Amino acid sequence: MKKIRYTDYFLDRLRVRNIPKAVVAEILHGAIERYFDVETGRFVRVKRVKYKGRYKRLMVAYEETENEMTAVTIHSVTKRQVQSRIKRQRWIPR
Repeated sequence: MKKIRYTDYFLDRLRVRNIPKAVVAEILHGAIERYFDVETGRFVRVKRVKYKGRYKRLMVAYEETENEMTAVTIHSVTKRQVQSRIKRQRWIPR
């Protein structure tokens, strides 16, 4: 498994949204939905995870090197938003 690094902005998002780092690791290491965002030039992983007592679909945008992933941002997305980004070819499946 690759090491996960966090930007300061990402850590701030975790604090504001009260998301544990374990959820981030679950998404980055376990997500089946993987995309490349042509608009931002970053990779994206999406996974439905248990968060605040409910299941939510969360996305993590990240940059990747041979040895590590650097998480840039995290937020919830709906299935419809994901499908729309794929249809518009903003997100390219990997």
